[in-house]
Amino acid sequence: MTRFLPLIVAVSAVVAAGVMHGLRTDRWGAKADVKAAAARLDDVPLKVGEWEGRPMEIDARQLTVAEADGHLSRYYVHRRTGAEVAVVVLCGRPGPLSLHSPEVCYAGAGFSISGDRQTLPLTGEGLPPVELFNARFTKPGVTPETLNVFWAWKASDGNWAANSDPRVAYVRSTVLYKLYLIRRLARPDEDLSRDPCLDFLRAFLPELEKRLSPSA
Repeated sequence: MTRFLPLIVAVSAVVAAGVMHGLRTDRWGAKADVKAAAARLDDVPLKVGEWEGRPMEIDARQLTVAEADGHLSRYYVHRRTGAEVAVVVLCGRPGPLSLHSPEVCYAGAGFSISGDRQTLPLTGEGLPPVELFNARFTKPGVTPETLNVFWAWKASDGNWAANSDPRVAYVRSTVLYKLYLIRRLARPDEDLSRDPCLDFLRAFLPELEKRLSPSA
């Protein structure tokens, strides 16, 4: 898994001019706000429900390319079942972080989306409205690899959402978070109706929300 995770933060260094250039250079944003928002990620606990986390290293060069001001990157393992997921949360200015969904990033590493991208509303105790994209990505070969990936964006004063055009959706925001959740599938046709990622998200997102709230 670790050799694929840098792909999710490898975004292009080139963006459009005009408004996007202003966002990237902080022409209309407050750098102090971004730094304060990024620092909140340090307070997210390693233990959430029955899931126990451990740090996951991401190449610092990839974070520089992504222009992320802060990040959380961990593996979480379910104490009883042994199910393992990888989670990455990036924080930065909306211009850079609104670029490049997994369809673009994983294609560069030989993966292709398997089936259609789904939009998944998530409900659970303690959860505000949550909506994520979800898709399987498969890499052919002697030993094919299939990943189940969830992703979404969140402004500092908003909810996690699956936006088809985040550059437009967050153009007035000063801070943006980007969430990825990845799990390697044992089989490409695995039944995902009881995917442990969903159980993890219901435990993890309320804890994450507590730390990212501006009033926290």
